[in-house]
Amino acid sequence: MLEEAVYKEAARYGIDPDLVFALVSQESGGRLNAVSPKNARGPLQLMPGTAARFGVRNPHDAKEAVRGGVAYLVWLLDKFGGNVSLALAGYNAGESSVDAYLQGKTIVLRDGKVINRRGIRTGGIPPYDETENYVRRIAERYRMMRAARAGR
Repeated sequence: MLEEAVYKEAARYGIDPDLVFALVSQESGGRLNAVSPKNARGPLQLMPGTAARFGVRNPHDAKEAVRGGVAYLVWLLDKFGGNVSLALAGYNAGESSVDAYLQGKTIVLRDGKVINRRGIRTGGIPPYDETENYVRRIAERYRMMRAARAGR
């Protein structure tokens, strides 16, 4: 079900399914029932607010999760001008964090959390070890998947 959903949504949005598979692999290892300590859920580890924003009622349902997760990824790609690294950083750290470091501005979220207190400009990827490693690991996995497909 998960594989079928990825191919369907990737075709719908015109993005490479290998990118989605690399994202799923990083987020949950393909487990439908995955739940993170921060309450991200499903194979694409959607936070409750993001799931609601993209119309996902059950993030553990393969079709719903992939539909919402791919819609969010495409939204991030559009927001960041097609830059896959920035879209992935946004998927992991939140689009506000990417905006803050892209613009070199401090942003205060509604909940009072302060992002980029010193106003550092990094080109967009927040200087968080988790996010930098996340983007790197997905890029590596994606390259390996593409190379494996090309070798068939």
